Amino acid sequence: MQYLWELHPIVTWLNDRGVTLFGRHQAPVITLANKLTEEEVVFIISGVIPNRRGQPLINKWLGVVFEKNKFVRVEEFTATRDRTNLGKEPIPNTNQEIDESLLELRSLAVDEATKNILAADKEYNDRINPVLSQQLDRLEQLRWEHNRQLELQFENTNAITESKKQKEQNRIKRVFDDYYSWVEESTITEKAPYIKIVAVLTGSG
Repeated sequence: MQYLWELHPIVTWLNDRGVTLFGRHQAPVITLANKLTEEEVVFIISGVIPNRRGQPLINKWLGVVFEKNKFVRVEEFTATRDRTNLGKEPIPNTNQEIDESLLELRSLAVDEATKNILAADKEYNDRINPVLSQQLDRLEQLRWEHNRQLELQFENTNAITESKKQKEQNRIKRVFDDYYSWVEESTITEKAPYIKIVAVLTGSG
């Protein structure tokens, strides 16, 4: 199991080798004549939306399905994988030329995948915004309680204690401001998804 750990150097090297098999803006075209109809094309697309810290909050793999060069639907990658048995059987490399008509579907496939990812982003935000609002309200209440306790502690002040009080007020403000920023940067998504065509499946070579 240790050798299959995703951060193991061997696995990292294999991933790098797989990536470098294809140049920038290139993806493999795989013929599945016995799994797809002759006029069916499926773009496998990865879509990621990070938070403001660059960490992915939404990460979806999709199959964008075309028939007779017409868009049909977007399905979850698991549905594509299951109905094509992708990854469970060896696929021969036929070394055939790529059908140039696939390039005409590329932009449409990306557009449809982007719509799906943005819909997932909206669903995420609709779900997280009330939770985030409650958490920020609790933080504001906690800040108020800290400041109130500080006022009671330094109720009778002189020049020395006033200086200590001001330092403590600044510390409280800094701690809560930093935590506010951390919460927002961790939970609020960026609005530009990163879309990548991973592979294209066709029913005809």
